[in-house]
Amino acid sequence: HFTHLDLVHIGPDDWMTEPALHSKQPWRAVLARRRWRTGYNAGGGPNFTDTTAMNPQFHIQIPRTSSNKCHVVVSVTQYYETQPETKKKKPLYAIGFAVYEIPHSMPRLTPQFVVDQKPLDVTNHSIAREVVTFFTLPP
Repeated sequence: HFTHLDLVHIGPDDWMTEPALHSKQPWRAVLARRRWRTGYNAGGGPNFTDTTAMNPQFHIQIPRTSSNKCHVVVSVTQYYETQPETKKKKPLYAIGFAVYEIPHSMPRLTPQFVVDQKPLDVTNHSIAREVVTFFTLPP
């Protein structure tokens, strides 16, 4: 019996095993690992405008080669101890993220940019193993 179930998205390799999807445009998955450290790079959500730019940042470039919309799935997953014999389990923390469109010349978000620019998407910060959002970029 389960008391809690976390669902995650399937990857592009798994997706292509489904015959009905073979005619669809292929997609890519990118994995990056970072960690939040209190006092160093744990800046809180976008409402903490003075510190949110301290958070780890991941830049992706999405090619705009066609007039079709681009569908994007972004997920943040935190390490979760699954060994029942471990007496000191790490707690789950409230996690979430914001997605911004930034100019190519900007290596990192700044506090001023966060104040001035509206994010494309913001997740709710919640105590969960994974926070995920799906959104569509215009052509």
